[in-house]
Amino acid sequence: MRAFNLSRICSNRGKHPFCLCFVDVNNLKHVNDKIELYEGDQLVQLIASTIASTLTGDGCLFRHGGDEFIILLPKKVCPQAEEFLKKLQDKLTYLDGDKIKRYPIAASFGIHDYAQALR
Repeated sequence: MRAFNLSRICSNRGKHPFCLCFVDVNNLKHVNDKIELYEGDQLVQLIASTIASTLTGDGCLFRHGGDEFIILLPKKVCPQAEEFLKKLQDKLTYLDGDKIKRYPIAASFGIHDYAQALR
């Protein structure tokens, strides 16, 4: 069902805005190399579950590569995507501050606004 929704959103680009957000897990290589692969998997799962819990509505989460995620935010424009990523960053900062892991919990972000690209 998600694949159908994605193709419908992409085929209606001129009618409905959408944003893609890019999330890159920081320090994954260090965690895998210096601590252990299992711990790296735990970090990826923690980031993925944090992203999923931040998503609302029709948002879709996709894993792209080992430490990257793409988030589709249908019917959203750049300020709304920035607000979403700010909430995500706040959650990750909170997790990192709790020191639940012996390494930093952090990610880097990017946004592409397809409504702006089509103007």
